[in-house]
This record gives sequence, structure tokens and C-alpha cells, in this order.
Amino acid sequence: MLWEKLFYEEANWNADKEGFTSWIEKYDDYYSSNDGTIKLLSDGTQNGKITGSTGDFEAYFGNTIKNNTEFLGEILGLAEKTTNEIMQKNVCNYLSNPDTYTIFATKIADLTSEGLYIGTKKGSDDNILKDGSYNGISYDLYVLTTLASLYEGDGNESYLSDKQVEWLKSYQEYLYDQYLTISENSLAKKYPSIYDLIARSKYAANDKGGKGQEFFNYVVSTGKGMGAWLNMNDKINIKDLEKYDDICSVFALADGWCCGNESASVCGSHAKCISNANDVERVAYLLYKNSAAMKYINGCSATANLINDTNGEYGYGTRFTAKHSGAGQSGKFFRPFYTGGGYYGYSATTRDYASDGNGDVTAVHVGTASLPLGKLGLINSSSFVYVTGLKEPATQGWFVENKLVSWSVTVNGNPIATDKNQSRVQAVFTSQGLRFYIGGLTDVERAGAQINITAQSHKSYDLNYPNGSPSSFTSIAAVSISGTVYLEGYYPDCIANGHNYTVSEDNDTITWAKDYAEATFKPYCTKEASHKVKPITVSSEITTEGNYLVYTAYCPYVDSTVTKRISKTNGSTSETINLDATNTSGVLYKSASSSNAVFSGGSKSSESYKLARTTISASVLPGVIKSGTKSITVNMDYGNELTNLVIQVFSATGEELGRNAATTTGMANEVGGYQFSNTFTVKLRTGVTDKDLKNCRMTINAEVVTQNWSPSGNPNAYVADAFTYVRINSFTAHY
Repeated sequence: MLWEKLFYEEANWNADKEGFTSWIEKYDDYYSSNDGTIKLLSDGTQNGKITGSTGDFEAYFGNTIKNNTEFLGEILGLAEKTTNEIMQKNVCNYLSNPDTYTIFATKIADLTSEGLYIGTKKGSDDNILKDGSYNGISYDLYVLTTLASLYEGDGNESYLSDKQVEWLKSYQEYLYDQYLTISENSLAKKYPSIYDLIARSKYAANDKGGKGQEFFNYVVSTGKGMGAWLNMNDKINIKDLEKYDDICSVFALADGWCCGNESASVCGSHAKCISNANDVERVAYLLYKNSAAMKYINGCSATANLINDTNGEYGYGTRFTAKHSGAGQSGKFFRPFYTGGGYYGYSATTRDYASDGNGDVTAVHVGTASLPLGKLGLINSSSFVYVTGLKEPATQGWFVENKLVSWSVTVNGNPIATDKNQSRVQAVFTSQGLRFYIGGLTDVERAGAQINITAQSHKSYDLNYPNGSPSSFTSIAAVSISGTVYLEGYYPDCIANGHNYTVSEDNDTITWAKDYAEATFKPYCTKEASHKVKPITVSSEITTEGNYLVYTAYCPYVDSTVTKRISKTNGSTSETINLDATNTSGVLYKSASSSNAVFSGGSKSSESYKLARTTISASVLPGVIKSGTKSITVNMDYGNELTNLVIQVFSATGEELGRNAATTTGMANEVGGYQFSNTFTVKLRTGVTDKDLKNCRMTINAEVVTQNWSPSGNPNAYVADAFTYVRINSFTAHY
């Protein structure tokens, strides 16, 4: 075989004997390279050798192995006919360095694409590469290195076949263990796709080697596969959890209902926990109650921030606790918070009996703790603050620790209450500690409030030693006030009983990308506008309805889609729909006339008039008003005076979604300074979604009048007969 002879001669080249410094120098000649040019051998190789050169001769050698399927087996000693050890060394060098020999790597991929040599999986009988080795490393691991360099892991491989991908995945535990033992030099460290492969393994989910948290954090950072990852843990088995790619969204969306899993004595309202049950609430609850899952979730800042109260926002843990503080106690809380303050100090007294003789040994220490309440994110929900570990001022005894001396409450350094003046803040000892009532403080005051506690400890020993005894005794008194206080109060209604989120383009809580391919939602709670949630961006679905492109995006916080409609012709975001008997109910045109003269003052009238009046009532049928509608302008004709107009849009369940503003009566001929208008707009309320608009209807009720008067002072003069009418023509939906 030419390659065997060439590699052997290059490896054993004797320059003195041959008279040339290398094989290349002796046989240097022109050849046709893969780039279509004519080159010298010396120009197409590196380091004066064909062996180990990249480019043309790497490709030639790779093609030889690919096109002669038995050749690799012969080189590796896996066939009856074998080559020499130099060939094994060179091939294993190529296989070990696929990033250098990229062409050779793809040829090996071509050769093994149908399972030749590699078989079906690690350890299988048809994986014959495992049966041989070089330098103590089995051949399958050399090929694993090569195929790993080509693995993309995106489900749409450019180089590897499905068989090769399955074969590579069968080495998942080996690759995982390699990362544990030689992290910096492992294939997982080198190739992100391999890191992803081991990160999403059962070994990672079960914390093999203590790397579980690292891999969970990675999976969370990718935004996909979180549920499937957690469910691979042997201690987590939650039905359909693998369907939830993004656990962050689960905890952001869930309101904290237990779905009936807690006992009725625990739930604030067991009925509400059951009625508000859905898959998101179920999954969030089961994860929250699973210690193995919560170990990972609390260990990752992205997920922990959704469980805990962060940046003034209530986390899932608080939302759950607020709904599960006991039957009839929905929303009540008593929980610890660390203020960042506190105090610890001590004093010591020593008596030397050799010189002083017998007598008491007393130590006294006084200390003041500062407890800044402004650091407590939920202080504005609290009625009471408890400071624990204190004793009442009247406490007596030889040993007394943390006896209250005095207290004060300051706001930004200015005193607003003391133990002597409790007009703004009141304090009393209870079984749970010294309780401060702060219900009278404003939110601004609470933000800058600080409780200051001064306490005293003393220890006194009455000891009797004879004068001159070779002994001494030390008494130590310490004051210790924890920086953790307890808050008692009630959570806002939306925390205790569920949020009502809303989004709208009116207040920029819905923003569309310029091409409408994405929509970003920044929902807030309608019960408490300060309660916002993590913004999310979702891709829109694009369809065509007639002349309009329709972009629809789903917002999970409101469980509805929102829609934007754009005209393909001119980019308009409005559409006019003519009304007729096919899309309305009721009457679209009505008129009235009168020839009867009316003398308002009887026989003494100074003028007379003829009056025609009529009313009209029509309804636009469900399904006519389309998703994405923000406002509606109704077009009408009438004569002569519009005295009453009510336009209302109702959801399919009868909820009013919008109505027209109170309309000043208008006259078609502008008599008396009235401005005639035949268009009237209904602006839908903020937060209306496609769910609200589905099968909605619009009602139009109007009254018109025409009143013709005689000249003043001549009631018997001719007065034209009165005629009035009203016609509803169309409406324009504004998207």
C-alpha cells in the first residue's frame, strides 16, 4: 500500500544515506491540488512532510480510507490483514485532533455514517472499535473525539447521521465522567454541543459528582428543557413536567394556588384553590413542594428570584404563603425579615479575692440596636413589627439579659415616637415579642423608618471567699439583639386572592417589533398597579385575511392572544365594514314626519311648530367585530337634530367593553351654533384582549328630532311639515 510505504519511509528517513534532507526534497515534483492549481509537493505540505500535513494530502489520505472501507480496519489491526504501527500512530493522531484535520474528520464521518466500525452503541457487539487500542486508549474513543467535533446537537445535523448521533449519545456517561475528571481538557469543555449533551443527562439531574447545580443553571440560561431536566431526577416525578421548557415562566405565571392538594385547614379558601386549578398552578405547586427540585431552583438566581421577593416584587413563595395561612386567614402573614441591623456587645467585671476578700461580682452592659425597616420589601403591607428576645423593664433577678431600657422610632433620622411619646407608633409586650404598631405611618415614612432599641443586661454573683484566697472570678454581661424582626399583617388582595393582569398598547405594556414578528408584554395587576411581572417577548403567528396581514401573539399572563391587523395595500391599521341585513339585527334606517302644528301657549301662542321624532335600535352581530380592535367609529346620517346616542360594545358574556362618550346634541344645519357630525367613536377599555372580543357585539340606540318653527309673533304663518330620519351606514374598526 502506497500510504503505508510513504509514512514508513518518512518516519525512518536517513538523510545521510539518501543524500536528501527529507522524502519531500528527494521526490519533490508538481501535482494538481484540490484548489485547481499546480503546486510542488513542498508547497502543498507543512514541515517538509506529507505525514501530518493538512490540506490536500490530508484529503487524499481521508478519501483513501473512506473509499476503501476495509483500510481503516487494517490500519487499526482489526482485520486479518494489518499494517504497521506507524500507520496506527498517524491515524490516531488525525482522529485525536479533528479541529486540525477537519477534512479527515468529515471523511471518517462519511465512512461510519451507516454504523460501519462503530456499531450501534457503546459496548455493543457490532462496535468493533472497542476491541483494539493504541497507547492504552480504545479506538472507539479516538473516533468519539472525531465525531464529537462534528456534533451540533440542534436536531438538524450537517455532518452526522441519526445512527452516529445515537452512537455518540450512548457515550454520554463517559463524556460526563471525563468532564468531572479532566474538566479543562474534556470534550465537553472544548465543544459547547457536547457540554449541552452532558448537561441534559440524568447524571447531571441526579447531581453526579456534585455538578448538578452547574448544569441546571446552564439549562435555565438556555431557556429550554428545564422541566425535562428536573424530571430526570430520581426524586422528581411530576406528570407532564417535560412539556414545560421554561420553569421561570411557570413560577412567574402561577398565582400560588395549591389546586386542592393542601388540606382545607391550611388553605385560606380551599374552594378558591380548587376553582383556580390549572396545569401551570399544579406544576408550580408540585415543584415548590419537592425538596430535590427546590434545591436546584433556589440555587439558581434566575429561578430563585421568582420564588423569593425580589426588588419589591412578590415571589411565588409569598403568593403561595398568602393563600395558605389557615382557613379564614387568607392573606394574613407573620414572617421574619432581616433588617441588616442588630447589636451585640458585652462588659466584664473581675474580683480578686486575694486582695479584696468576699463580696458581689456584678457586670452591667447597655447597648442600642438600630433596625432599619426601609430595607424590608413588604413593610408597606405590615401592621405590626415584632422585636424578639427582649425582657420587660420591670424584670428583676440576679441574671437579667436584654431588659428594655427605652425605644424610639425615627424617620430619616428624625424622631417620630418614643416609649414616652407613643402618638405615632405604639409598642406593647406580647408573647411573640415587643410589638410595634406601624399602621399609622405612610409608605414614605416606612421607607425611611428605623426602630432603635436600648437594652441592658446584668449578671451579679454573691460569692463568699476569705480575704487572701488565691482566686478571682469574672462576671460577663452581654446584650444581644437580633437584626431579624417579624412582620405581621395582610398581603394586598391580589396576593391573597389572585392577580388580574392586564396589558394594553395604550400604556405601552404591549409593544410590537417594527415588523410585528414579536410582541413584548409587560403586564401589571389591575388590583395593584405596582405589582408587575417579568416581561416576556413572544413570536407572533402571521396569517392572511382578505387584504389584511394578521399578526397574533399569545400572552400567558392574561391567557389570551392580542392581534395587529395591517392592510397589505397601504399599511393601514383600520378597516371599514358596511352594515346591512347580513351582519346586523334590528333597524338600520327609520324616518318620521308630522303635519300637525303645535301651539305651545294655546290661543296666546306667539309662535307654533311642527315636530317629527323617531328612535332607532340596531345590533352588530357577534363575529363581525374582529380580534385586535382597539376602537370603533360608527358612521350615521340623520336629520335634523340628534338628541340621544348610546353605542355600546359587549363581550359574549355581556360585559361592557366600551361605550361612546356622552354626545352633545347636534343639528345637521348647524342652527344655534351646533356642529354637525356623523361619526361617533367608541374607545374600548384598556386591557381588552382577543378573548374579550371573541363573538362580541355592538348595540346602537339613537333618537333624532326635526322641529320646524313659525316666525316669531306669527303663529298662524305657514310652517313646513316636519320630517326626520336616521340611517346607520357603517363602522370603522381601528386596530
